[in-house]
Amino acid sequence: MADFTTLMLLGYLLMVLVVSRTHLMRKKRVHRLWVRKIFRERERLGFYNTLLSQLRLSDTEYFFRFIRMTPRRFDDLLSIVGPYIQRKSCRSRRVISAGERLAVCLRYLATGDSQQTQSFSFRIGRSTVCKIIHETCDAIWTALRSKYLKAPASLEDWKNIAKGFHDEWNFPTCVGAIDGKHVCIECPKNAGSAYYNYKNFHRSYGRDNDASIFAESSI
Repeated sequence: MADFTTLMLLGYLLMVLVVSRTHLMRKKRVHRLWVRKIFRERERLGFYNTLLSQLRLSDTEYFFRFIRMTPRRFDDLLSIVGPYIQRKSCRSRRVISAGERLAVCLRYLATGDSQQTQSFSFRIGRSTVCKIIHETCDAIWTALRSKYLKAPASLEDWKNIAKGFHDEWNFPTCVGAIDGKHVCIECPKNAGSAYYNYKNFHRSYGRDNDASIFAESSI
């Protein structure tokens, strides 16, 4: 009986020793870095808090060149889109503000630079930049479509559009206008100059300009 009790006691002490050792090893374990140092310095060195803030205060012309709109227009757009892209605060890290999210998206749309370039400039991870761009574009569409892209609902609406074209541009009986966008792409394999356009870069849908494409369309 004494031997059995002794074995039980030794087993219990061994279990306590193993649990204690495991706990100490976990405390001493060095956690893997989950955010790169350059991204941790976003608020101090990222474009939004450095260059863009400086341009807002001292050079509105270059602010416009940076994101293709004035500071006032940026603030107006932020007031509309902000509620859709603002994120709740988090204990582990400070969230990216709605203003910074909008700036990242607008800079990407204005320049056509890669998401990796925006990542380096704003000091935000590339995957986060990708997510920000998609979410912000969706928010812009959701917030503005009913006011700025509302389809005419009556004959009178169409007449008012035609009147606007006539008064502004002297185009009679015109109810709409279309335009094209040159999307820069990497040259496909064995494509030669098929995708090389008159602006001296490779684009989707070949080298033709808007007038040529429209002339060959079925519209």
